[in-house]
Amino acid sequence: MKVSTAKVIEGGLISVEFADGTTATIDSSKSTPEVAAYAAWCRSGNKAESYVYAPSTDPNDYNLTPAQFKWLLAASGLDDVLAAVLAYAKENARETYADLELNLHRSKFLFSVTMELVGQMQAAGAVPEGADVSEATIGALWMQAKDK
Repeated sequence: MKVSTAKVIEGGLISVEFADGTTATIDSSKSTPEVAAYAAWCRSGNKAESYVYAPSTDPNDYNLTPAQFKWLLAASGLDDVLAAVLAYAKENARETYADLELNLHRSKFLFSVTMELVGQMQAAGAVPEGADVSEATIGALWMQAKDK
C-alpha cells in the first residue's frame, strides 16, 4: 500500500489516495494498514495538505457584540426603525417593550432572536411602512457587522 496524496479534512481525519487509485479516510490515532502506509509516507518527507475551512455565510453562526449591533443599525438606517418600534411597543405592548429593552442590553446579539423579535414587531404593525427588515437584508448587514 503506497500513498500518493493525503489531505487533512474536517474533524482531524485524513483523506488518503493510494497509488492504485483507491482512497480511504483514516484516523491517525488508530492502528490500521492504511495508517501505517500514511505514517511511512510522512516519514519519507511528505506532508498532508491542510484542510481550508470555508467561513460560514450563515448569520446564525455569528453573534454580534453591542457595538457591532449598533453599527448594523446606524449603517442601515434601522436605528430609526428601532426607535419607532420601541416607541410603539412602549405605548401599546409594555411586556414586548420590556423584552426589547432586555435584548438590547445583552452582552451579545443572536440573529435568530433578532429575527424573531422583528417578526413579532411586524405582526404587531410596529415596523414603519417601507422599512426593509427581511431576513435577507438583515442577514447581509449582520455578515458585515460581524467583521467590525
